[in-house]
Amino acid sequence: MLWEDFEATLARAGEKYQGEAVAVHFVEQQIKQHGAMLHRFNTTNEKFKHLMTGRNVE
Repeated sequence: MLWEDFEATLARAGEKYQGEAVAVHFVEQQIKQHGAMLHRFNTTNEKFKHLMTGRNVE
């Protein structure tokens, strides 16, 4: 989800696609900085809603 959301956000902002390496760097950075709390990630995106139901994120 992080990867796709990152690329979609850049596309919506009109940014030029910078390649897979940039997305990999972003995802790795998020994991390093927020790894202990990534289980609390939530989204309102309907595409991922089925992944969010029934989770205990406390």
